[in-house]
Amino acid sequence: KNIINSGIYKNVDIELHEPDNNITIYVEENPVVTSIEFNGNTTYTKAFLEEKIKSTPGTPLNVNNLRDDIFMIKKLYQKDGFFEAKVFNIQKPENENGPIIFNIAEGQIDDIIITGNTKTKDYVILREMSVRPGDILNANTLRSDLRKIFNLNFFTNVTPEFLPSESPHKYILKLTIQERETSGAFTFGGGYSPQQGFNIFSDLYWDNLMGTSKLIMLKGNIGLGAA
Repeated sequence: KNIINSGIYKNVDIELHEPDNNITIYVEENPVVTSIEFNGNTTYTKAFLEEKIKSTPGTPLNVNNLRDDIFMIKKLYQKDGFFEAKVFNIQKPENENGPIIFNIAEGQIDDIIITGNTKTKDYVILREMSVRPGDILNANTLRSDLRKIFNLNFFTNVTPEFLPSESPHKYILKLTIQERETSGAFTFGGGYSPQQGFNIFSDLYWDNLMGTSKLIMLKGNIGLGAA
């Protein structure tokens, strides 16, 4: 059991020779790994990933190392904010010597949809975001984008959701928006003094005009001198 648990043997048989009390152990090694390959990695180079894993070319396939390698690759991505990245499949040599191929899905954004914004235009929200379709989902980038959206001061809540796309291992980033009431004010007044005559003023203020994030502020003042 301990020999099997070492991870480098496919089969282990033990034979006891009773006349001389000798034990013969027959082992069958796993195929030799000829090379390490990675598919789907755009964030890290092949050389960088090879330095981080335990599996090495020229040695028998070790299933224990493979488990550790999967965990290590996922941990590398998560450390840098790529929270949807994973190794979804490993191709390993079975009966003959050959490569180990790690198939990686980094969590690519297939599309971005926005809901709940009944007043604010989509482009007002999207232009605050650096994330675009084709990018890899990253917690740090997304957090920064959400902060920029909140800084517009038009919303009370922005909730991100990650929906599976029709394309395998890709996601749709859905932002559900809750808008606050648009603020605006109009004031009008005037006065009279014997020295200056009549004075009429008006102020108009409105934010997020027609959902375009434009701010309108007009001030008017008309003076009619005394006769």
